[in-house]
Amino acid sequence: MAFAAFVAALALPLAAETPPAVGLALDGMSYVLSRGGVVDLVIDARRADVSPGVGRIEFVGVRARVGALAGAARDAGGLEFVCDRGTLDLAAREFVASGRIDGRMPDGRTFRTERLRYRHDRGLVSSDAPVALRDEMGDYRGGGFQYWVRRNHFRLTGGARIEQGE
Repeated sequence: MAFAAFVAALALPLAAETPPAVGLALDGMSYVLSRGGVVDLVIDARRADVSPGVGRIEFVGVRARVGALAGAARDAGGLEFVCDRGTLDLAAREFVASGRIDGRMPDGRTFRTERLRYRHDRGLVSSDAPVALRDEMGDYRGGGFQYWVRRNHFRLTGGARIEQGE
């Protein structure tokens, strides 16, 4: 029912005056961006503020997945992360996550950062904020990262280094 209200709100003609900051506030929202048989982005949020007049959705309490096959279990495949907040630009199909971000790559490596951006047109998740990465071999740090969703390729950027354990 909430989704139907969301779609109806987007279909309303825009008034000549400035649109309200938030057109619709929802407790519990899921957003799925897909093409053909591929699910590109899934966002589950505790709260969402939809602003159809500016083409943006502000999320709070986010669990997201970028890149997975349609029909796969909802929690399977792709780059997964949880974060405090996120903003989705509906026209550009760009999602920006912020706050504490804890993620997991398809191969099991985990990462932590404070900001990342998913660019649908390029199939790229990236961050220019410091990132900590952990795998079975150890801990790594970098000034950011790039993850090409369609190639499942991850790269630390900005002076990547290995952290020595004690």
